[in-house]
Amino acid sequence: MKKRWGFFAAALAVLLLAGCQCKHEYDQGVTTREATCKEEGICTYTCQKCKESYEEPIPRTDHIYNDRVTREPTYEREGERTYTCTICKDSFTEAIPALEKPVEVTVAAKNTRIDYFFEWILLDFRVENLEDQDIRGLRGKVIVMDLFGKEIETIPCSFTETPIPAGEKVDFPNRPMIVDSNSGADVQFFQTDFSELQFSFVLEQVVYPKPEPETPDGSDAQEEEKGGVRVTVDSMTGYPADLFSDRHSSIRLILRIENDSGKELKAIEGTVTVWNMFGDELATYQCDLLTRKNFRSQDGRVLQLATITYYDMTSGDLEVLYSDFEELDFLYTIGTILYEDGSQEVLRQSGISV
Repeated sequence: MKKRWGFFAAALAVLLLAGCQCKHEYDQGVTTREATCKEEGICTYTCQKCKESYEEPIPRTDHIYNDRVTREPTYEREGERTYTCTICKDSFTEAIPALEKPVEVTVAAKNTRIDYFFEWILLDFRVENLEDQDIRGLRGKVIVMDLFGKEIETIPCSFTETPIPAGEKVDFPNRPMIVDSNSGADVQFFQTDFSELQFSFVLEQVVYPKPEPETPDGSDAQEEEKGGVRVTVDSMTGYPADLFSDRHSSIRLILRIENDSGKELKAIEGTVTVWNMFGDELATYQCDLLTRKNFRSQDGRVLQLATITYYDMTSGDLEVLYSDFEELDFLYTIGTILYEDGSQEVLRQSGISV
C-alpha cells in the first residue's frame, strides 16, 4: 500500500514539474488597478481555457497641473508661479522675470528749511523716461541711507504733476519731506551733508496716458440712458496749495443735474469720491445739492457749483497737492432724492467721473 501511494506522489510530482500542457488563449486583458500619476496600474490577462493568468504593469499617467501666480513680479524682484497636480498634489515653481524698469529716478540735490513748526528736507529729483512712450505718472518709495549704507528713512513718493516724454528727463525740484527733530533717524537725515547720503528709488507703479476716446459715427452711437435723476461731474478747476503758506489745496467741481423723473426736484443728498491716477480712493466727501429752481426734464440741464477744500496734509491730500488736477477722477453718487411734492427716493446711483 505504501508503495502504491509513493507511486502516485511521484507521478503527481512529474506532472507538476512538466507544467500545464494547455495552449493558452489569453483575453485582451482587464485593468485590475487604474494607473495614476502617483503609481503604476495593473492589467491582468487570463487564459480562456485553463484560467491561468498573469499581470503586466500599466505606466503611470502624466500629472495634471493647475498653475497660479503665488508672487507677483515687481520692478525690484522676480515673481513666482506655482504648478500643483490636481490628483497627487505634486508641485513645483518657476520664476517670473522681474518687470523691466521704464524709468530711472535719482536725487540730484538736498536743501533744508526750518519754519515755526517743522524742519523740512527739500529734495530735487530727476526722472528719466527710458521707454519709447510718454509716462503719465509714477510712484514708489525713496530709501535714504547714511554713508555706512544703513537705512535712515523710507519715504513714499509719487510724480504726477508733469508728464514725462519718451526718452527725456524731467526735473522735480524742492519736493518737501517733513523732518521730526526728535527722531534720531530724521536728525541724522537733516544734519548729514547731502554728499554723504545714499538714495535709491523703489518703483512700484507706472501710469501711461489714457487712449484717445473713439468718436462713434451716428449709426453706431448709442442713445443716452434716460429715466430718473442723474448727477455727473461736468468740469473741474483746481487751485494748488502752498506748503509754506496758509493756502490750502482746493478743487471746484461743476456738477450737471439732469431730471427725467417727471417730478420737480427739491434737493439731492450724495457724495463725491476722488481717485488718483493709480486707482486709489483719496477721499469721499458729503456733497448735498439744493436745486436753484424747480425743473422738469424738458428744462434741459442745470449746473450746480460745488467746492471741495483740503484742510489737512493727509497722504491723500499730498497726492492731490502733487497732481495735475486733470489727472484725478471724480464720481458723484446719489444717496437720496427729495421731490417738491414731499416724496423721497432712496438709492445709490453713481454718476460719471471725469
